[in-house]
Amino acid sequence: MADPRLRKFLVAFAALIAATVSAEAPAATIPSASVEVTAEGGTPILTFGTVNGSGCNGLTGGCESSTASAASNLDVSTSGSNSGPNPANAAGSADITAFYEIVGPAGNIPVTLYISGSASTSASGPDTEALAYIMYSSGALYTCSSAGSIAGPTGPCGSEPNSGSLDSVLITNAYTNELFDLSVQVSGSTSGGPGGSFSALVDPVLTLDSTWLADHPGYSLEFSSNVSPVPLPAAAWLLLSGLGGLGAVARKKRKRAAQG
Repeated sequence: MADPRLRKFLVAFAALIAATVSAEAPAATIPSASVEVTAEGGTPILTFGTVNGSGCNGLTGGCESSTASAASNLDVSTSGSNSGPNPANAAGSADITAFYEIVGPAGNIPVTLYISGSASTSASGPDTEALAYIMYSSGALYTCSSAGSIAGPTGPCGSEPNSGSLDSVLITNAYTNELFDLSVQVSGSTSGGPGGSFSALVDPVLTLDSTWLADHPGYSLEFSSNVSPVPLPAAAWLLLSGLGGLGAVARKKRKRAAQG
């Protein structure tokens, strides 16, 4: 006869899997993410992808090269540079506004939801700036770099740092069955003399706390249908940890049988 504790664990684990699977269907009310990607000299797009651009100032020999990209995992980046005696201006930008909802049987339940990620920028040469930010429902992370005549405390960046990170920051106003948005944006430009370059990068991550999920079966973190974050949802981590526990129980039973 099966060990009663093992049978109880299997029943509870099967219920968790069933609740997880039933909650995986996307919420029909979640809008698609909006996307815009541009690069100087390239054709802008309103979808995920990369835009490359370049151009030169006629016979003067001054040229620029720019690129920007936005990915469905919410990573955005841009970079650019110019060169030559009378260079063309380089510029790029990428931004995403995505939507998410903690979907489940009941609404207005406080959720333990964390945001992590980083934003970084760099700028060099005359009249160059770069911006990167993550904006979520209860806060924001801004980073900025500037160089040349526009640099300094009175320039576009003010006292903003050139890089920063969010390390499992609690989103304080998250509730079940409510729609929220997350915005990420990067931009940069360089003009004036030659030798300017910029870069900006953002990569956010949202994580539903596994302990909260264990106490609230039947809920899942759902995103805009055209967004596909890379990290496993908390339900998947529970599934993996449950499989590990099942293996440990089986090993202990085999050990006791061998000793008996």
